[in-house]
Amino acid sequence: MSAPNIQTSNNPQYVSGGEMGAVVGYSPTTTLGFYGDTGIEQATVAAIATDAGTTLTLANSLRTILLDLGLVKA
Repeated sequence: MSAPNIQTSNNPQYVSGGEMGAVVGYSPTTTLGFYGDTGIEQATVAAIATDAGTTLTLANSLRTILLDLGLVKA
């Protein structure tokens, strides 16, 4: 896939447009943040929930990821 509109050097990297749609980040180690928050690497979410306990763990895992990305505030 070609990568149009790449910002390089000390500028944030992003790709927009093209037939493939928008792409943000090129690897799991590329950091990503929203609303001015410091970016984080790709997070790993908790395992699939199978009961009340694992549902709570999964919900808390997703909440933490959203907070770390800056997409929600506590």
